[in-house]
Amino acid sequence: MRSSMEDTLVVSEDGTYIAVFDGHGGSDVSAHLEAHAHRSFQSKLARQGNILGSSSTGKDIAYALKASLNEMEEQVLKVRGWNHQGSTAAVICVDGGSIWAANIGDSRAVLSRAGDAIDLTDDHKPNNKEDQARIEALGGHVEWFGWTDPDGRPIEGMGSWRVNGNLAISRSVGDKDELPFISAEPTIKRFPLQPSSDEFIVVASDGLWDVLDSDECVSFVRSALKVGEDKWDGNQKEFRTIIHRRKEKMAKYLADEALRRGSLDNVGVIVLWFAA
Repeated sequence: MRSSMEDTLVVSEDGTYIAVFDGHGGSDVSAHLEAHAHRSFQSKLARQGNILGSSSTGKDIAYALKASLNEMEEQVLKVRGWNHQGSTAAVICVDGGSIWAANIGDSRAVLSRAGDAIDLTDDHKPNNKEDQARIEALGGHVEWFGWTDPDGRPIEGMGSWRVNGNLAISRSVGDKDELPFISAEPTIKRFPLQPSSDEFIVVASDGLWDVLDSDECVSFVRSALKVGEDKWDGNQKEFRTIIHRRKEKMAKYLADEALRRGSLDNVGVIVLWFAA
């Protein structure tokens, strides 16, 4: 579910690849990623001689994810009219016994594991220690734009850290005019699947995470599934049907909740379920 054309979403037919791309400065870059990132990923896998979802264990998923995102960066930078545009990327690939996560920027993926929220990605914000050091070493600067307390300390939620007074993220695909301070280097992680406890993954743009933290998001989804269960007087099969319908609409429920809480940004959400 998305609330703006600058947010684009991808779900592969087999459900093993899902992605959220949050554009800024326009919708062209995020639309390009929507159209080409998954195809590029599949191409990188095919060249390894294996098929996603097969029993073979020889696939280098991390390489395919990184190479496909690098290819997207190369393509976007060649388009002169997109110099002032960019996009985040949060990609999840489920293969065999693993969850692979790749991200650039501040779109986020969160796993619910037996009710605990597990961050699968790292938000690339300008004041992250690693990114701030890189930016300053290149001669750039990171500044707070917003409200401060009487001691001059930033008030969380009342402003943002920005690179050279501009972007509020430290990494993105595109943004040619912000190079070399803005990086397109993805963070890639692998998490072993735990089938008995892994419930769902929420991948969303920062419009959701601005108003719900990871724990709140997981709690909201789990609570939404159980509403009315304690008062249900029908049979359990009927209630399972209700839960299935709620799962189908959960991305919309989350986006609506973000807007209800006052999110002022685009809200793009995908929910991947591990159980029917």
